[in-house]
Amino acid sequence: MTLRLHTGEDVQELTLRATAEDASEYKRAKGRDERMEVAIVMVAVIGYLAFRQWLQLNRRNMIHRERLAAIEKGVDLPPLEQEARRSSWNVQRFLLLAGLVWLSLGIGTFVTLSALLAHPTPVTQGIPQGMQWIGLAPACIGLSHMIVYLIGKRREN
Repeated sequence: MTLRLHTGEDVQELTLRATAEDASEYKRAKGRDERMEVAIVMVAVIGYLAFRQWLQLNRRNMIHRERLAAIEKGVDLPPLEQEARRSSWNVQRFLLLAGLVWLSLGIGTFVTLSALLAHPTPVTQGIPQGMQWIGLAPACIGLSHMIVYLIGKRREN
C-alpha cells in the first residue's frame, strides 16, 4: 500500500507492508474473540446452574420453615420422603418422553427417506437405495425406552 504525504512543497511516498508480526497479531486478536464467545457461553451456563441451585435452596428453606410452623402449631407432618419425592425427577416420565421422541424421530426418518427414494429427483439421486432403514436405529432406541418404562410401571404397581 502506498501513501502520499503532502507537506508543503515536498511530496513523500510512504510504502506500508504487512509484516509477519502484524499478521500474527491480527490472527491472535481474531482467536481472542472466539475464546471470548466460548467464555460468555460458559459463564451463562454456570450462572444458570447457580440460579437453579439457589432456587432449590430457597425451596428447601421454605419447606423447613413450613415444617417448623406446623410443629409449633401441633399439626401432623407428612413424611419428608413425600416432599423429596415430589421435588425429584420422575424417571418414569423421563423414560416415556425420551422413548416417544426417539420413536417419532426414527419413524419420521424412515417415512421421509422412503418418500424421497420412491420419487427420485435430480437432487435426491445421490441417496443410495435402502438408506431409509437408518431410521430403524432411533426407532429401536425409542422402543427400548418404552419397554423399560412399561417394566418400571409394573414394578411400581
